[in-house]
Amino acid sequence: MMKEFLLDWEKDTVEGAIEGLVGMGLVRDAKEFLNLLGRGEVSVEGELLAADDLGGVLYTGDVMKIGQGNFVRFIK
Repeated sequence: MMKEFLLDWEKDTVEGAIEGLVGMGLVRDAKEFLNLLGRGEVSVEGELLAADDLGGVLYTGDVMKIGQGNFVRFIK
């Protein structure tokens, strides 16, 4: 089942979403998210993210895959 994440207009970047992803239980903490990112286990709309993508803006309808089988759709 895909979860939905309501983005804050002021925190609509990948980095800004980490705290909310932790709150949703998709990752334990920011360190785990960054480790998954470093191992190539985080993608948005099928594109793998890297550390330099943390400032990338997330848009309504974007789907992020975290690890194996954790999906979240962003809404604003």
